[in-house]
Amino acid sequence: MDTRTAHTVLTGFDSPPSSVTPCAVDSVNGPLVVKPESSPARVSLTRDRKWRMQMEFQEFTKIGRLSREVIISEKIDGTNAHIAIEDTRNIAPESFQPLQIVATVGHLALRAGSRTRYITPDQDNFGFAAWVLANAEELSELGPGRHYGEWWGSGIQRGYGLAKGERRFSLFNTIRWALHGTEPQRIPKEDPRLEVYQDVLPACVGLVPVLYRGSFDSFMGHIDDIIERLRVDGSAASPGFMNPEGIVVYHTASGVMFKKTLVKDEQPKSKVLAASH
Repeated sequence: MDTRTAHTVLTGFDSPPSSVTPCAVDSVNGPLVVKPESSPARVSLTRDRKWRMQMEFQEFTKIGRLSREVIISEKIDGTNAHIAIEDTRNIAPESFQPLQIVATVGHLALRAGSRTRYITPDQDNFGFAAWVLANAEELSELGPGRHYGEWWGSGIQRGYGLAKGERRFSLFNTIRWALHGTEPQRIPKEDPRLEVYQDVLPACVGLVPVLYRGSFDSFMGHIDDIIERLRVDGSAASPGFMNPEGIVVYHTASGVMFKKTLVKDEQPKSKVLAASH
């Protein structure tokens, strides 16, 4: 291992501070002690905290069991969006950042986000931040946290047959939420003694349609049938729209999602979009 490589491995920096003499690893005294090649002095990286970065312990991620529940929902072709809600009572005044807050309702601060950034009505993404502002009081019922979903409809990607600016926000978390006006269902838990029920969404928020829910062991035989049903019957999110995009498969134990599209599933979306223009 050369000097530069040894330094990078030990410290996390590409090159040492100018005050440190280039050095090599002393294999006798251990990998975290270095010996300058041109000086009898020794520099212990474990004690020099001015420039050494210590790598903290991180446990290996727990592996989920494969034979657990799978949820297949319709993949809606809109734009990714989310609402971030903070309880300002839990934030120290000196650390609170009021930037990009779209609205406040009581002690709750609401922000609107696209897939890559926070947005505001002045710097919006298909009008989502303006919609959050207009519906802030109702949306505050979602409570603190990040609420991810798809913003879709008129003028966004496929449009789904919605006209005159009609757009909808559909959350992804079909386990936690029940639609407004429906009966909340009990959420299955490993401990059957725990009784936890879904929360009910405000009327202005929807959910992505669930097309299948069951064990991983049996769902593989259903994918082709679900894809074909979408192809023949059209979108479940917008009945009558006959050009749906595809499905999302969510494995509950691992928290991992996969997608499959009806057309050109073997190609990245960037290539499909480029070919359509």
